[in-house]
Amino acid sequence: VPSAGSDLNCDAVSGAQQYCYLIESGAFTSTFYSNSATLFRLSWIEGIEFAKTYSIKVRFKNNNIWSPYGVACNVSTPSEIPTLKAAYANYTLTNINYPTYCKKITGAQQYRYLIKNGATTILEFYGSEDTLFKMGYINSKLALLSLPQLLNNTVYSVQVSAKLAGLWSAYGPKSNLRTPATGLAQPNDSDSQDAENLDLFADFTLEAYPNPNNGEFTISSSHEGKFNIVNELGQLIQTIEISKENNYQTKIDGWNVGLYFITGIVNENVITKKVIVQ
Repeated sequence: VPSAGSDLNCDAVSGAQQYCYLIESGAFTSTFYSNSATLFRLSWIEGIEFAKTYSIKVRFKNNNIWSPYGVACNVSTPSEIPTLKAAYANYTLTNINYPTYCKKITGAQQYRYLIKNGATTILEFYGSEDTLFKMGYINSKLALLSLPQLLNNTVYSVQVSAKLAGLWSAYGPKSNLRTPATGLAQPNDSDSQDAENLDLFADFTLEAYPNPNNGEFTISSSHEGKFNIVNELGQLIQTIEISKENNYQTKIDGWNVGLYFITGIVNENVITKKVIVQ
Protein backbone atom coordinates (compact mmCIF):
# COMPACT_ATOMS: atom_id res chain seq x y z
CA VAL A 1 0.00 0.00 0.00
CA PRO A 2 1.28 3.55 -0.67
CA SER A 3 0.44 4.61 2.89
CA ALA A 4 -0.52 2.96 6.17
CA GLY A 5 -3.64 5.12 5.89
CA SER A 6 -4.64 3.68 2.52
CA ASP A 7 -8.19 2.34 2.23
CA LEU A 8 -8.55 -1.43 2.32
CA ASN A 9 -11.94 -3.08 1.84
CA CYS A 10 -13.09 -6.60 2.57
CA ASP A 11 -15.71 -8.32 0.43
CA ALA A 12 -19.17 -7.27 1.56
CA VAL A 13 -21.28 -10.09 3.02
CA SER A 14 -25.05 -9.78 2.76
CA GLY A 15 -26.59 -9.31 6.20
CA ALA A 16 -23.27 -8.80 7.98
CA GLN A 17 -23.69 -6.84 11.21
CA GLN A 18 -20.00 -6.38 11.88
CA TYR A 19 -16.54 -7.35 10.63
CA CYS A 20 -13.49 -8.40 12.64
CA TYR A 21 -9.93 -8.13 11.28
CA LEU A 22 -7.03 -10.26 12.54
CA ILE A 23 -3.65 -8.66 11.80
CA GLU A 24 -0.48 -10.73 12.28
CA SER A 25 3.24 -10.44 11.55
CA GLY A 26 5.67 -12.67 13.42
CA ALA A 27 4.94 -12.25 17.13
CA PHE A 28 2.69 -9.23 16.46
CA THR A 29 -1.07 -9.87 16.71
CA SER A 30 -3.94 -7.40 16.82
CA THR A 31 -7.69 -7.54 16.21
CA PHE A 32 -9.94 -4.73 15.05
CA TYR A 33 -13.75 -4.67 15.13
CA SER A 34 -15.54 -2.45 12.63
CA ASN A 35 -19.21 -1.85 11.98
CA SER A 36 -21.11 -3.10 8.92
CA ALA A 37 -18.90 -0.95 6.65
CA THR A 38 -16.16 -2.85 4.81
CA LEU A 39 -13.52 -0.11 5.09
CA PHE A 40 -10.30 -0.86 6.98
CA ARG A 41 -6.94 0.93 7.35
CA LEU A 42 -3.72 -0.38 8.84
CA SER A 43 -3.11 3.04 10.39
CA TRP A 44 -5.98 2.30 12.78
CA ILE A 45 -3.87 -0.41 14.42
CA GLU A 46 -1.47 0.55 17.22
CA GLY A 47 2.11 -0.59 16.62
CA ILE A 48 2.02 -0.93 12.83
CA GLU A 49 5.53 -0.49 11.41
CA PHE A 50 6.91 0.70 8.09
CA ALA A 51 8.47 -1.67 5.54
CA LYS A 52 6.74 -4.73 6.95
CA THR A 53 4.30 -7.35 5.63
CA TYR A 54 1.15 -8.17 7.61
CA SER A 55 -1.26 -11.08 7.22
CA ILE A 56 -4.88 -9.93 7.44
CA LYS A 57 -7.87 -12.23 7.90
CA VAL A 58 -11.51 -11.17 8.14
CA ARG A 59 -14.59 -12.70 9.71
CA PHE A 60 -18.15 -11.38 9.93
CA LYS A 61 -21.05 -11.51 12.34
CA ASN A 62 -24.49 -12.47 11.07
CA ASN A 63 -27.50 -13.06 13.34
CA ASN A 64 -25.09 -12.45 16.24
CA ILE A 65 -22.95 -15.44 15.23
CA TRP A 66 -19.32 -15.01 14.12
CA SER A 67 -18.10 -16.83 11.03
CA PRO A 68 -14.64 -18.46 10.85
CA TYR A 69 -11.81 -16.27 9.55
CA GLY A 70 -11.42 -16.22 5.78
CA VAL A 71 -8.28 -16.68 3.70
CA ALA A 72 -5.34 -14.47 4.71
CA CYS A 73 -4.23 -11.58 2.51
CA ASN A 74 -0.70 -10.20 2.77
CA VAL A 75 -0.38 -6.41 2.86
CA SER A 76 2.99 -4.63 2.96
CA THR A 77 3.37 -1.19 4.51
CA PRO A 78 5.36 1.45 2.61
CA SER A 79 9.14 1.48 2.74
CA GLU A 80 9.07 5.09 4.04
CA ILE A 81 10.94 4.54 7.29
CA PRO A 82 11.08 7.65 9.51
CA THR A 83 14.65 8.85 9.94
CA LEU A 84 16.78 11.94 9.41
CA LYS A 85 17.70 12.46 5.77
CA ALA A 86 20.71 10.46 4.56
CA ALA A 87 22.89 13.60 4.47
CA TYR A 88 22.74 13.72 8.28
CA ALA A 89 23.45 10.03 8.96
CA ASN A 90 26.86 10.88 10.46
CA TYR A 91 27.05 14.64 10.56
CA THR A 92 29.09 17.18 12.54
CA LEU A 93 27.10 20.32 13.32
CA THR A 94 28.79 23.67 12.74
CA ASN A 95 26.57 25.12 15.45
CA ILE A 96 23.90 23.77 17.75
CA ASN A 97 21.13 25.55 15.83
CA TYR A 98 22.14 24.16 12.44
CA PRO A 99 18.95 23.00 10.66
CA THR A 100 18.57 19.32 9.81
CA TYR A 101 15.55 17.58 8.31
CA CYS A 102 13.86 14.22 8.63
CA LYS A 103 12.39 12.37 5.68
CA LYS A 104 8.85 13.45 4.86
CA ILE A 105 6.46 10.55 5.46
CA THR A 106 3.28 10.55 3.38
CA GLY A 107 0.31 11.48 5.57
CA ALA A 108 2.40 12.21 8.69
CA GLN A 109 0.64 14.55 11.14
CA GLN A 110 3.60 14.99 13.46
CA TYR A 111 7.16 13.82 14.12
CA ARG A 112 8.91 13.00 17.37
CA TYR A 113 12.61 12.45 18.08
CA LEU A 114 14.45 10.16 20.50
CA ILE A 115 17.86 11.54 21.48
CA LYS A 116 20.47 9.25 23.06
CA ASN A 117 24.11 9.37 24.07
CA GLY A 118 25.17 5.76 23.68
CA ALA A 119 22.62 3.69 25.59
CA THR A 120 21.52 6.67 27.71
CA THR A 121 18.30 8.38 26.69
CA ILE A 122 18.69 12.18 26.82
CA LEU A 123 15.23 13.26 25.72
CA GLU A 124 12.13 12.33 23.74
CA PHE A 125 11.18 15.46 21.86
CA TYR A 126 7.83 16.11 20.14
CA GLY A 127 8.02 18.25 17.03
CA SER A 128 5.30 19.27 14.60
CA GLU A 129 4.27 18.20 11.09
CA ASP A 130 7.27 20.19 9.80
CA THR A 131 10.33 18.05 9.00
CA LEU A 132 12.76 20.65 10.41
CA PHE A 133 14.79 19.53 13.42
CA LYS A 134 17.53 21.33 15.36
CA MET A 135 19.61 20.11 18.27
CA GLY A 136 19.08 23.63 19.59
CA TYR A 137 15.49 22.53 20.29
CA ILE A 138 16.89 19.80 22.53
CA ASN A 139 19.13 22.21 24.44
CA SER A 140 16.16 24.54 24.92
CA LYS A 141 13.89 21.74 26.13
CA LEU A 142 16.59 20.53 28.53
CA ALA A 143 16.85 24.08 29.88
CA LEU A 144 13.08 24.24 30.36
CA LEU A 145 13.26 21.02 32.35
CA SER A 146 16.32 22.22 34.35
CA LEU A 147 18.35 19.29 33.00
CA PRO A 148 22.05 19.30 31.98
CA GLN A 149 22.76 20.81 28.56
CA LEU A 150 24.25 18.95 25.61
CA LEU A 151 28.03 18.53 25.60
CA ASN A 152 30.62 19.83 23.11
CA ASN A 153 32.15 17.44 20.57
CA THR A 154 29.79 14.62 21.54
CA VAL A 155 27.91 12.19 19.31
CA TYR A 156 24.17 11.91 19.93
CA SER A 157 21.95 9.46 18.10
CA VAL A 158 18.63 10.71 16.74
CA GLN A 159 15.71 8.43 15.89
CA VAL A 160 12.48 9.60 14.30
CA SER A 161 8.89 8.41 14.67
CA ALA A 162 5.89 9.62 12.63
CA LYS A 163 2.26 9.95 13.66
CA LEU A 164 -0.27 8.70 11.11
CA ALA A 165 -4.03 8.88 11.71
CA GLY A 166 -3.38 9.59 15.38
CA LEU A 167 -1.03 6.63 15.94
CA TRP A 168 2.74 6.72 16.41
CA SER A 169 4.99 4.50 14.32
CA ALA A 170 7.96 2.67 15.78
CA TYR A 171 11.21 4.65 15.87
CA GLY A 172 13.34 4.35 12.76
CA PRO A 173 17.10 3.70 12.54
CA LYS A 174 19.63 5.92 14.29
CA SER A 175 21.38 8.91 12.74
CA ASN A 176 24.45 10.29 14.52
CA LEU A 177 24.89 14.03 15.04
CA ARG A 178 28.10 15.37 16.58
CA THR A 179 27.86 18.67 18.45
CA PRO A 180 30.40 21.47 17.71
CA ALA A 181 33.88 20.99 19.17
CA THR A 182 33.81 24.30 21.03
CA GLY A 183 31.51 27.16 21.86
CA LEU A 184 28.30 25.21 22.24
CA ALA A 185 25.70 27.96 21.97
CA GLN A 186 23.18 28.51 24.69
CA PRO A 187 19.56 28.32 23.51
CA ASN A 188 18.59 31.51 21.69
CA ASP A 189 15.27 33.23 22.30
CA SER A 190 13.72 31.98 19.06
CA ASP A 191 14.58 28.34 19.66
CA SER A 192 13.58 28.60 23.32
CA GLN A 193 10.16 29.87 22.28
CA ASP A 194 9.85 27.14 19.61
CA ALA A 195 10.81 24.48 22.14
CA GLU A 196 8.38 25.90 24.69
CA ASN A 197 5.55 25.87 22.16
CA LEU A 198 6.36 22.31 21.10
CA ASP A 199 6.73 21.34 24.75
CA LEU A 200 3.20 22.62 25.38
CA PHE A 201 2.06 20.50 22.47
CA ALA A 202 3.83 17.42 23.89
CA ASP A 203 2.05 17.97 27.23
CA PHE A 204 -1.32 18.41 25.53
CA THR A 205 -3.75 15.59 26.28
CA LEU A 206 -6.97 14.69 24.49
CA GLU A 207 -8.86 11.73 25.87
CA ALA A 208 -12.10 9.85 25.20
CA TYR A 209 -13.42 7.37 27.76
CA PRO A 210 -14.60 4.71 27.84
CA ASN A 211 -13.00 3.75 24.53
CA PRO A 212 -14.27 1.56 22.88
CA ASN A 213 -17.82 2.43 23.95
CA ASN A 214 -21.49 1.97 23.04
CA GLY A 215 -22.00 5.52 21.79
CA GLU A 216 -21.98 7.24 25.18
CA PHE A 217 -18.62 8.61 26.34
CA THR A 218 -16.75 11.67 27.65
CA ILE A 219 -14.18 13.78 25.79
CA SER A 220 -11.68 15.64 27.95
CA SER A 221 -8.78 17.95 27.11
CA SER A 222 -5.95 19.55 29.06
CA HIS A 223 -6.44 22.77 27.07
CA GLU A 224 -9.52 24.64 25.93
CA GLY A 225 -10.45 24.89 22.29
CA LYS A 226 -12.75 23.73 19.52
CA PHE A 227 -12.52 20.13 18.32
CA ASN A 228 -13.87 18.60 15.13
CA ILE A 229 -15.21 15.06 15.09
CA VAL A 230 -15.13 13.22 11.77
CA ASN A 231 -16.09 9.70 10.77
CA GLU A 232 -13.87 7.18 8.99
CA LEU A 233 -14.84 8.73 5.64
CA GLY A 234 -13.57 12.15 6.73
CA GLN A 235 -17.09 13.63 7.03
CA LEU A 236 -17.59 16.22 9.78
CA ILE A 237 -20.02 14.85 12.37
CA GLN A 238 -19.86 17.45 15.13
CA THR A 239 -17.83 20.37 16.46
CA ILE A 240 -17.48 20.64 20.23
CA GLU A 241 -16.00 23.34 22.46
CA ILE A 242 -14.05 22.50 25.61
CA SER A 243 -13.21 25.20 28.13
CA LYS A 244 -12.77 25.96 31.80
CA GLU A 245 -16.50 26.62 32.00
CA ASN A 246 -17.34 22.96 31.28
CA ASN A 247 -14.41 21.68 33.37
CA TYR A 248 -12.43 20.85 30.21
CA GLN A 249 -14.74 18.00 29.26
CA THR A 250 -18.00 17.25 27.49
CA LYS A 251 -20.28 14.24 27.26
CA ILE A 252 -21.34 12.63 23.99
CA ASP A 253 -24.20 10.18 23.43
CA GLY A 254 -26.31 8.71 20.67
CA TRP A 255 -23.51 7.96 18.21
CA ASN A 256 -23.87 5.08 15.77
CA VAL A 257 -21.47 2.15 15.60
CA GLY A 258 -18.32 3.14 13.76
CA LEU A 259 -14.86 4.67 13.92
CA TYR A 260 -14.43 8.39 14.64
CA PHE A 261 -11.56 10.85 14.99
CA ILE A 262 -11.50 13.87 17.31
CA THR A 263 -9.11 16.55 16.06
CA GLY A 264 -7.83 19.67 17.78
CA ILE A 265 -5.13 22.24 17.00
CA VAL A 266 -2.52 23.45 19.52
CA ASN A 267 0.15 25.97 18.47
CA GLU A 268 -0.62 25.19 14.82
CA ASN A 269 -0.03 21.48 15.48
CA VAL A 270 -2.74 18.86 14.98
CA ILE A 271 -3.60 16.27 17.64
CA THR A 272 -6.01 13.42 16.90
CA LYS A 273 -7.80 10.89 19.10
CA LYS A 274 -9.43 7.75 17.72
CA VAL A 275 -12.80 6.67 19.14
CA ILE A 276 -14.45 3.30 18.52
CA VAL A 277 -18.21 2.91 18.96
CA GLN A 278 -19.31 -0.73 18.87
